Amino acid sequence: MRLDLGIVILSLFCVGGLFAYVREILRLRRLICSGKTAVATIVDIAEDSSGSESVTHYLVKYEFMDEDGHPKVHEQDLNSKRFFDTLKRGDTLNVLYEPDSNGNSYPVSQISWEIKISGFIASAIISFWVVMATFFALNE
Repeated sequence: MRLDLGIVILSLFCVGGLFAYVREILRLRRLICSGKTAVATIVDIAEDSSGSESVTHYLVKYEFMDEDGHPKVHEQDLNSKRFFDTLKRGDTLNVLYEPDSNGNSYPVSQISWEIKISGFIASAIISFWVVMATFFALNE
């Protein structure tokens, strides 16, 4: 049995994608474990479909006061258009933020959904790798 270049390229692609989604899951879990809650005011919302990807980004920028009374402004790329469509400038929302981090925060109502979808995509990447590696192995 020899090492097939197709399997190597496929594996590198899958590991890169898997790393991104596992990192996101860990970031959100860290927020749940050590984050602080704050009430944020939305200062800007925007849909951005410019760029090389054929993906629309749903950006929300909000400001809040941390536990020490310092103002913080964060921007997040939301994955839920349905949630994004409910937001307006001036609205408030609860966010979880990391006091020791300069930009790690996320709307509380979206965290569990984001963990689920990231886990689903990570599982899909693993399944894809298994199917394609089997395909390459059987077609040697």
